[in-house]
Amino acid sequence: MQRFALRDVRGLLECESVLGVEQVRRGHIGEDLRGPRRRWAHHSGSPVGVTPTVALTADTATPVVEVTDLVIDLSFANERSVVQTLFATTALTLLRAHLRHDIGHLITEAESVLAAPLDSRWVEVEHVTFLGSGWAHGIAKGAALKMREACQAWTESYPSTEYRHGPISIAAPGRLVWQFGTGEPGLAEQVDHTGATYVHHQDDPQVDLLRIQLLAAARATRLGLDPDHPRNLSRSVVLDG
Repeated sequence: MQRFALRDVRGLLECESVLGVEQVRRGHIGEDLRGPRRRWAHHSGSPVGVTPTVALTADTATPVVEVTDLVIDLSFANERSVVQTLFATTALTLLRAHLRHDIGHLITEAESVLAAPLDSRWVEVEHVTFLGSGWAHGIAKGAALKMREACQAWTESYPSTEYRHGPISIAAPGRLVWQFGTGEPGLAEQVDHTGATYVHHQDDPQVDLLRIQLLAAARATRLGLDPDHPRNLSRSVVLDG
């Protein structure tokens, strides 16, 4: 589960101060319900919580619908894979549209990415660091997680402005530094100096994330792994109590 803090750059809406957003594919996991239940527990005698909560879920037959104020049904975006890709990006698109981001170009750009060949050199690297600024840092974190889940890759993620304050020390030949969105001035040259490969596309960060999903699948295939069913993971983590 990921709790979004995506802010409109024009300041029209700040999710954290207006409403709580719970993005959960299947709403019966202990951690998924902890947040909305806590908000209700602090407000006795009222049918709604202190902070209005909205659940984005692909399964409405689960307890999350009972502890949130509004449920948005995204069951059309449910997926068979344990690793979330379709559902997570659908939820992100919904949030971006709500924040008045221009999302009309995403489909066309995504089709171009899917039609283009993947750089085979990326599949062979031993380490990937993902960078992003603002909401693109969330994309970087998601990319690192999907690579770890789907193909057991060694990945990290950082805000772009923090990378030169320590993490760049592990940059080396045979490793990637992948920038989502706008990069920092001079960073590409500094990464090149380490021998690592700096990857930066001009696409929308959400579109660029597709390349990571393709990369994760390609790397898993090379290693003989099933990217849809990673070891030690299941579609739902059900906790006692």
